Amino acid sequence: MKKIFTLMFLFITLIFTFYGCEEKKKEEVKVETKEENDVIKNFNFSKDYLALFVWQSKDGKEEDTMVIRFYPEKAPNHVKNFITLSLKKFYDGLIIFRVEPKFVIQTGSPDNTNRGGPGYTIDAEFNDIKHLKGTVAMARAQDPNSAGSQFYICLDSTPNLDGKYTVFGQVIKNIEVLDKIQKGDYMKKIIIVEAIEYFGPDYKKIFKEKDPHGE
Repeated sequence: MKKIFTLMFLFITLIFTFYGCEEKKKEEVKVETKEENDVIKNFNFSKDYLALFVWQSKDGKEEDTMVIRFYPEKAPNHVKNFITLSLKKFYDGLIIFRVEPKFVIQTGSPDNTNRGGPGYTIDAEFNDIKHLKGTVAMARAQDPNSAGSQFYICLDSTPNLDGKYTVFGQVIKNIEVLDKIQKGDYMKKIIIVEAIEYFGPDYKKIFKEKDPHGE
């Protein structure tokens, strides 16, 4: 009888031990989500930012970083959306699932296909920024207002896309990385930094020097 009570006590102890571990995991997830939300809540979107696109080859042996500037005056909602997703680490580790030579690379889908998204869409902000090599724009379906998280970067001038997709950025440093990217490589992470911290107080002058659009 004593042995039975002992076994029952051990069984109940194990149940509470696993339950406690599960609760701890849930609490940790909640804390992480709260931290992300706090970062977004306290983020000053009125400043000028850059996106550091960290590329990694599929075998993990090569890594490099492209610098992307934004056009908040042309596509404010797209820029805010991209920065928000980046701060939430939504893009980290996603595969570059499309590489069309002389055309575009495409990424930003959570399921690493051309069908995934963040669970919402944003309205189009078509503008007069031309599609040149290194131009960053939002991918979409046939509906103009169907963009979400997927984006593409031009590998060459593609004037046939002008005015049909929302351009929101341009690679202005290390654009040669584009020529190394292959299908199946990784967007290891996107890091958002203030332009003034990266380039210094003359960052706007540097933008005009490095941006082929002259913006």
